[in-house]
Amino acid sequence: ALALGVASRTGLLRALSQEPSTVENIAKVSKLHPRYVEEILAVLVCGKVAILTEEQPAKYSLCAETSSALDGMGLYFEELPLLTRCAFDEVVSAASTGGGVP
Repeated sequence: ALALGVASRTGLLRALSQEPSTVENIAKVSKLHPRYVEEILAVLVCGKVAILTEEQPAKYSLCAETSSALDGMGLYFEELPLLTRCAFDEVVSAASTGGGVP
């Protein structure tokens, strides 16, 4: 979820919604450092959010269905880190007990 929040806020998700592209090209389009783009993309590929081609150089993208599903959810993804810092344990407990979150 953290990777989705970072990808949303930095414009990486928007860049991935275009045609399949290399890390370098995605970094250039989104104005991000290639090292961090590669790390975030690795997380998104492992989570089956992004697609990685087997060709060389490798290209990354989002399938149309994933892109459509993620469209407009950026703010939600950006709020997840706040939840983990502020109320994660309380939400986990409430999920088990049915209680509220103070």
